[in-house]
Amino acid sequence: YKLMSFLEVSGAYRFTLKPDELEHSAHANATFKVDVGPLELAWRLRFLRDFFPDEQPRDELRNRFTIEFEDSPPVTPYISSEVYYSIRDERSAFDKFRWYIGLKRDISKKQRMEVFYLLQREIGKKSTEIDTIFGVGYSISL
Repeated sequence: YKLMSFLEVSGAYRFTLKPDELEHSAHANATFKVDVGPLELAWRLRFLRDFFPDEQPRDELRNRFTIEFEDSPPVTPYISSEVYYSIRDERSAFDKFRWYIGLKRDISKKQRMEVFYLLQREIGKKSTEIDTIFGVGYSISL
């Protein structure tokens, strides 16, 4: 929902069914955007709560900074970085970084397709392993 020209709020619920587990999560977002010439700069703050059977819910804050290059129709290239902050009683900490590069294309006023490549690294673990993910997305705005 667009509150002001530079501020949007949104929320979502996700249900994930895996062969050996069931996950639920809910999140709320606040996104601040500003145009600087051909660029759109955005900062999204997300509060996320994951629910697991027989466990305490897990909360985290996620900050995502994005730069979109809007002068390149019919697609919009972007770069982005995101940091995860796990909220725990005495062990709250930053625990994951993500770096994205991708392309978005509006299909209509309410539909969008996206392809992206992301690198993900956990913080505070002895492993220096970096996950690489290629993704395709489709979204509908109601």
